[in-house]
Amino acid sequence: SSSSSSPPPPRPTKRPNKLVIGLCGGIASGKSTAARHLSSRGVASHVNADLLATYPRGSGLYEGIVAEFGRGIVGADGEVDRRKLGAVVFADGEKMKALTGLVWPAVGERVERDIEGSDADVVVLEAAVLGEAGWDERFCDEVWRVAVDEEVAIERVMERDRCGEDVARGRV
Repeated sequence: SSSSSSPPPPRPTKRPNKLVIGLCGGIASGKSTAARHLSSRGVASHVNADLLATYPRGSGLYEGIVAEFGRGIVGADGEVDRRKLGAVVFADGEKMKALTGLVWPAVGERVERDIEGSDADVVVLEAAVLGEAGWDERFCDEVWRVAVDEEVAIERVMERDRCGEDVARGRV
C-alpha cells in the first residue's frame, strides 16, 4: 500500500465544471441563512426556488391557479394573495397537491435556467421541497439538509408570518 497524499479524483457532476448543492429543510429551518452564508463568502451563487415561485397576473401560472382555486384568492390589487392561497392549501392536502402540480413544473424550469445561467463553479439551490419536487435528482450533485428544533421553527414562523401558534404549528 502506498502512502500517497494526492487528493481523490473529482466526483462527476451533472453539469461540466459546476457543482450544484441542494439545500433543503423544513419551514423556518435556516435554509436561507445557510445559503446566504455560502454566497456571501464567494463560495457559491444562490438560487432560491421559493423566490422563483411567482405567478404574476397575466401569466399562465396565474391563470391556472385562479382557475383551480377561484377568485377568492385574488387580492384587491388583482394579484394572487399568498396569505389567502396559503390558508386554502395548508388546510387541505388535496388542494396543496393541486397547487404543487401547477407550480413545481414552472419553478423547475426557472431553476434550470438560473443554474445554467450562473457563471459560478458552485451553485446552492435552496428549496424547501427539494426532494418532493424531484429537484434533488434532477439538478443536484449533493444534498445538504438544514435542521432546527420544532419549537424554534414554530417561533420563527409566528414572528415571520405574524400568526398564532396554532397556525404556525400547522405550517411546521
